[in-house]
Amino acid sequence: MRKAISYAKGSWAFALILGCLTPAYASAQSKDAKPAESAVKPDVVLETGVHTAAITDFAFTPDGSQLISISKDKTIRFWDLETTACLKVLRPPSGLGSDGQLEAMALSGNGKTLAVSGTGYATGETRRVPIYIIDLTTDRIVKTLEGHTEPVKQLSISDDGSRLVSKDEKYSISVWDVVAEKRIREFTPQKGIATSYFDDVAMAPDGRHVVAITKNFKVICWDAKTGTETCRTEPKGTSYSQLGWHPDSKSVAVRAFKEKAVDFISPDGNLFKRLEIKIGKDAPGFSKIHFSKEGSRFTLSSSLGVNNVIDTATGQVITKIPDNTTGNLILSPDGTRIALRAYSSTRADIRIWNQPAEAWDSKLSVNERLDGPARVLWKRDGNEIRWSRTRIVGYSAGINLVDLQSIASATKSLEDHIGVVTELDGVRIEKGASAYSWIVKDLAQQIVLGRWTKVAGNDKQSDGISLIPNRRVAVGFTNGQLHLCNHDGTVIRKFEGHNGNVTALASSPNGRYLASSGRDNLMALRVL
Repeated sequence: MRKAISYAKGSWAFALILGCLTPAYASAQSKDAKPAESAVKPDVVLETGVHTAAITDFAFTPDGSQLISISKDKTIRFWDLETTACLKVLRPPSGLGSDGQLEAMALSGNGKTLAVSGTGYATGETRRVPIYIIDLTTDRIVKTLEGHTEPVKQLSISDDGSRLVSKDEKYSISVWDVVAEKRIREFTPQKGIATSYFDDVAMAPDGRHVVAITKNFKVICWDAKTGTETCRTEPKGTSYSQLGWHPDSKSVAVRAFKEKAVDFISPDGNLFKRLEIKIGKDAPGFSKIHFSKEGSRFTLSSSLGVNNVIDTATGQVITKIPDNTTGNLILSPDGTRIALRAYSSTRADIRIWNQPAEAWDSKLSVNERLDGPARVLWKRDGNEIRWSRTRIVGYSAGINLVDLQSIASATKSLEDHIGVVTELDGVRIEKGASAYSWIVKDLAQQIVLGRWTKVAGNDKQSDGISLIPNRRVAVGFTNGQLHLCNHDGTVIRKFEGHNGNVTALASSPNGRYLASSGRDNLMALRVL
């Protein structure tokens, strides 16, 4: 039976009710507050109940009852696969803009340890890219593995959580002793040597070996404790593309694309067996081979959207996924559920099937589009906010309302709502001479009071601007910051909280609150 799950859909954003607003960091200041250099967090943010940016990795829990996913929205979410509810959200340390986006995760076979990493944080001209080790019995970060200076794209961990291998976007890999919190070995690409560039990497379930596929389609295996190479397979005419360890750790399955087969190779380099796979139209894939817990079946996908579950003993197709979608494919530990992360330039979601896979059973989805709400409106009495994804705002069955006092609203008219204010208190905002520039002009004296092109101390150009009561101006930026300024451009306060462009902003009629939305599809409310 298909199960419903709440996710953003169509041209309208999430329904926002007071119960979804969660207190964040207090940032209220008096009206006599002095100019501040440090940015403050939102007073209230929207807990959406779903990811608000592309999902980048995911895994079933060992008992198969939950799915864990990470996203570029910098969150880790845990999903109940029976109710499709989001059970909890973890938020590792993050920064402004893309700093702290999550790109890779690995869940230990015992389900106790979760490793996550991603873009890391800019530190001058270099980057610090930590790998966080989270104890899922307490949901706390217990260890931090330091050493990567490029965004981490792949993680794989042993069943007991003691060994980890990571790969960054520059194709280098590192083998880690998680318990000792140290790097055992680092393999850095050497210019012009294809076998030193790694496309795929995996840690054996027992933590004893690491295997990788090189950029020229060869397989290399190392001892995970010492970093010593144990085998290098270079069979003539064979090009390997995808890999995955068998649960018994005695062999690694690698796809021999030209031969339309899957080879099982032991850690010392012996060809354990070859399975001929007949799946029709095909092409090399980029998703790992993923086994069920007992190893009786595994996944095989391609860049053409051909996704299958294969019998390990015979090589026969057990299930063909009826969805020509390119993405990562995994099995639940008992092999009864299939999860596919489908993605494109504008969306990414997780689709789940119960076998036989006639249609997906539920859908854990981010938004239809990832460019953020385009307009924010306040009701003139200050009790309601509504926002949309398009700049043409009109009532429809999918409109989203919030009543900050009674959580009840039935208005269908937009005439009593206000958004960006360009004329107030005898001044007006006008476009400047260059793109992304604005001026505030005194209408009586016809003089320019303030000018915004690039705000001092910030190299990002303004994304939006609005006048606020009490002779103030709010300005949004592409790095997710907002500045509250006087008419002459003096910065009163800096706000942070969005990941990427601030797509819309609006002040409450009394000037007490500032609502903003960003490309991260989050809504934030700040006390001014």
